[in-house]
Amino acid sequence: MKYIKWLYLLEAGFCFLFFYYSDGLVFPTGEGDSYKYVKELFSSGSDDDVAIALIGFICVLTSLTLLINKSIRYIDIVVTISFTLQLLSLTLIQMGSIYYTLYFDWNIFLHGTVLSQVTILFIVIRENVKYGSHHNE
Repeated sequence: MKYIKWLYLLEAGFCFLFFYYSDGLVFPTGEGDSYKYVKELFSSGSDDDVAIALIGFICVLTSLTLLINKSIRYIDIVVTISFTLQLLSLTLIQMGSIYYTLYFDWNIFLHGTVLSQVTILFIVIRENVKYGSHHNE
């Protein structure tokens, strides 16, 4: 569990790299597997990449919060709140497709973001299963 704050910083790094150094989210054009970048839009949805930057900001705040208290119970609550806020930030995406960006554009920074979050959730679930009710002691 001690590595979670560093994984959140890693995830934040991937989010900011995605926002500043990649072409951003893509959306399907409806013609097979073809896609375009949301930055090419001149209407709503052209700023969908901000949702990924918001996830990075949430990760930085989560990591700083985990530096304050290292209690297992506290970590569970903070990770749950962080994960919920990250899911809510994804609702800001109007046109972009995370699926198309991951599997057709192969954006390595978005892959890093997703893998970091999956790793964090796996560690938290594994620790809760491993120690079970001992967290409350």
